[in-house]
Amino acid sequence: MKRLLIYLFLLIFAQEAAAVVCLPEWKYQRPITVTNTNASVYTNFQVKVTVNTQALISAGKMNINGDDIRFTDASCSKLNYWIDSNINTTSTVIWVKLNSIPSSGSTTINMYYGNLCAAASQNGDSTFILFDDFLGSTLNTAKWDAFKQTALNGSLSISGGMATFNNTASTDNVIRSVSSYTAPHRSEAKIKLNSGSYPSIAQLNSGTFSGVTLTTGAGAYSNFFHTQIATASCTSYQTSANASATARANGIWSLAWPATNSATATFPAGVQQSLVSTPTIAGSLQFALGLLCTSTGSVSYDWCRLRAYAPVEMSTTVNTEVAQGITYTFSPNPVCPGNKLTVTFSKNGIYFNPGNIFKLQLSDASGNFGSPITLATRTDTTLSSMVVDIPALIIPGSGYKLRLSSTNPSYSCFSPSGPLTINPKPSVSFSVLNDNQCSKGNKYNFTSTSTISSGTIAKYQWYFSDNTTSTLKDPAHGRSKRTF
Repeated sequence: MKRLLIYLFLLIFAQEAAAVVCLPEWKYQRPITVTNTNASVYTNFQVKVTVNTQALISAGKMNINGDDIRFTDASCSKLNYWIDSNINTTSTVIWVKLNSIPSSGSTTINMYYGNLCAAASQNGDSTFILFDDFLGSTLNTAKWDAFKQTALNGSLSISGGMATFNNTASTDNVIRSVSSYTAPHRSEAKIKLNSGSYPSIAQLNSGTFSGVTLTTGAGAYSNFFHTQIATASCTSYQTSANASATARANGIWSLAWPATNSATATFPAGVQQSLVSTPTIAGSLQFALGLLCTSTGSVSYDWCRLRAYAPVEMSTTVNTEVAQGITYTFSPNPVCPGNKLTVTFSKNGIYFNPGNIFKLQLSDASGNFGSPITLATRTDTTLSSMVVDIPALIIPGSGYKLRLSSTNPSYSCFSPSGPLTINPKPSVSFSVLNDNQCSKGNKYNFTSTSTISSGTIAKYQWYFSDNTTSTLKDPAHGRSKRTF
């Protein structure tokens, strides 16, 4: 008997341990398989994940701004990430930095979403080797040194989240990274506009202006992309024509220099151009961008980044969504001040210990929990439902939020799928036509004169002294006999 109890205990313990989730306050988890076909192990490597965030936001599963997106590895360590393209699209691109990816194999990471309390967590600086999205109004001199031969001929402005280089007469107008970074890596920039000669990005041997560049230009450059050697000139670098068959365009420009006599540029449409003759590559490189020597043109960069290099890019597969943590719904919605709200809970793979206290709180009308209203507390390890009273004097609004917290283990915010609307409470009044008539066999005509501060009154409920009711706005009611 004792052995049977031990086995039973071990079985229960194993089941509970297997059900542990990394971020219990998030309602949804989605495993993502990352596949590496290269014969090398990679560490601190950025992988591209594409997600239909539009569908998730439309379904009320993800915050409209994507602030609740998170990633972890299999051991529950949080992973840094950056949202590349706009949120609320059918193919939102997110870059995630993985601690390690095995050679010729795969690993699984997890994406989480569904937490109305979550604050933004994406961070380009933590995700990439070097990152700048040009916020503010001045160049970040901790990241960049500026080079310009003729100061009056060119300008550099940081505004609206872009770095714009503009040359009105011949000069160079370039920034180069202060730091050098171990080769190889990929240099990338998102170009918002480019014209004239010679917008560029470049990888340069540390401490020099010798390396490789991707550029475009008018005149002899025929408005095509060119991948070519960069050599020192003016105060920075110059290049020569090596035309691809791809016309210049805005979008993401990418450049990789993995070895001597091997460099590849990738243009916005995905077309590549290879360079088979380069300078000898050094052990570390610097990133440069702007208008190279003798330029008279203009270019605006939305962002730029360095990311880890692999000969073949990692592939990712976004797998089926799994519900987790605590999910809950509430009704009715909308609800009126002073009325009751029923909240129904469902636990998924999460356990609470004896003595745990659940607390259900209501935000303000804007969804902020700076001074929350506690609607109910309950000491319990399981939770199925709560019936709570909405305060009678609460301000109406459509942006209220609920949150549930626990003490053992301690979690601060389990949230439902959407906001709660609290409608204005009507001021009830009515009138009776000819209230001086005989009651026997006669009907009285009741007219609602109730008012509401905003919106409209959706339904009516009348209660009469003979225990009958009506849902009409203006009912007629009488008694068949009179009691003396």
